[in-house]
Amino acid sequence: MNFFSNLPFVVAAFSVGLAVLVIFQDRRSFVHRIFAAGMVLLALEAAAIGIGLRTSLFAEIIYWQHIRLIMTSFLPGVWLLFALTYARANYKEVLSRWRWVVLAVFVVPLALSTF
Repeated sequence: MNFFSNLPFVVAAFSVGLAVLVIFQDRRSFVHRIFAAGMVLLALEAAAIGIGLRTSLFAEIIYWQHIRLIMTSFLPGVWLLFALTYARANYKEVLSRWRWVVLAVFVVPLALSTF
């Protein structure tokens, strides 16, 4: 195994570590939970890349890349939620105005990645 096949797992470990650190600071904060969810999704994506790099069969590589694509399709929605709620006292009002955009940002990439 070389350095480049281990790098995605290192990235995943750091992403999960950062998510855990943020959650332990304030578990009740909606912004912290959204940030942690985004970091866990990035960790899962990196792990799928790492597993795909370690396999030798073409069908398995395609399978793990498809899993990575599905996980990546959730990222725009999570980071949009984070951007809309970060440093806002009235984030519930903002989310109620943006609910259809947020829903579309979750549904459209997921639909495109599965079909």
